[in-house]
Amino acid sequence: MTICVNCGREIKVIARNCPYCNKPIGISSVTNKDSIKRLRNDYDHKSNRLFLLSVFIPFLGLILYKIKVEEEHLKATSALSGFFVGSIMYLFLLAVILMINIIK
Repeated sequence: MTICVNCGREIKVIARNCPYCNKPIGISSVTNKDSIKRLRNDYDHKSNRLFLLSVFIPFLGLILYKIKVEEEHLKATSALSGFFVGSIMYLFLLAVILMINIIK
């Protein structure tokens, strides 16, 4: 159950704005745990910045995944994807360097 802070009416539908007064609904006005989760997930999105950062510094991506997995699942998934891509890139680069040294 959500109650609009502006007009005081009970809102039964999960939305960003109150359907009666059209004012934004803050998480602080939500009283149901499921509603809070849905409202937080509405603001969660994939992050290209976290992905790229995790590609260049893979272990940072793993750490960010562990930190964000509970509250911001999509951002955490972006960091974990960057960790895997970055790790594979570094392993491939290491294999190429080793092959070049073996050929010489």
